[in-house]
Amino acid sequence: MVNRLKYYKIVELEKNKNLLKKVQDFLFNMMKKEYGYGYIPEYHYDIKNLKEIYLSNERNNFFIAQAENKNILGTIAIRGHDQNFKELRDLYSKESTDNVWRLFVDENFRRLGIASELVRKMEEFSRKKHYKIISYTQKY
Repeated sequence: MVNRLKYYKIVELEKNKNLLKKVQDFLFNMMKKEYGYGYIPEYHYDIKNLKEIYLSNERNNFFIAQAENKNILGTIAIRGHDQNFKELRDLYSKESTDNVWRLFVDENFRRLGIASELVRKMEEFSRKKHYKIISYTQKY
């Protein structure tokens, strides 16, 4: 499917320290805007450790909607199931289930299909890694 808008592209987060910091700043800004709070270590450890959580494990990934001017418009992350809900323990496994994390789109660019494109890219990655279930249920 072709993007309806020509001014952005979906890219994988690279192991670039400048880009990592830019993504962290975007995520913390979105947390503040959407939820009204800043960094909470037990909830946001993955943001502080993007490289270790999403880039060092081939079954995890992080995608960015990036404008032509390199500004971040949106994000989505995917990683093997690591939730510890008592109710879900027998339903999901790290091998067959992945979790969606950090799906955000800047409020100035919503309703333009960016989140849909991010989800499509994440689903494509999930299929390639042979996950059977995509979970949107999160503890944080």
